[in-house]
Amino acid sequence: YGHQFGDTILKNIAATLEGSVRESVDIAARYGGEEFALVLVKTDAAQAQERAERIRAGIAAAVHKTPQGAPFNLSMSFGIASLGEHVKNVPTLIEKADKALYRAKENGRNRVEVF
Repeated sequence: YGHQFGDTILKNIAATLEGSVRESVDIAARYGGEEFALVLVKTDAAQAQERAERIRAGIAAAVHKTPQGAPFNLSMSFGIASLGEHVKNVPTLIEKADKALYRAKENGRNRVEVF
């Protein structure tokens, strides 16, 4: 449907993610292309998985319309990693989250995977 329509959809997703994090605590940001990152402070992997699942379900349930007015749904896959015993720094955190995201895509998309 074109770049401008895609940009509108990305802005809608960004607004949904921004509204799903704790103000002045967590961060929602576009990471690149159609990928976003959520930084959830003082949140363990199970809590992050629960929050991501709620966001994923909400995005999947929302009905959007093409420029011609035809309804459609979106899906979103999430990869989760958390700092702790096996992840000690931010570059490794991002690497592990990215691996979990690709696993979510390989396992059928529209799902949440934890590294």
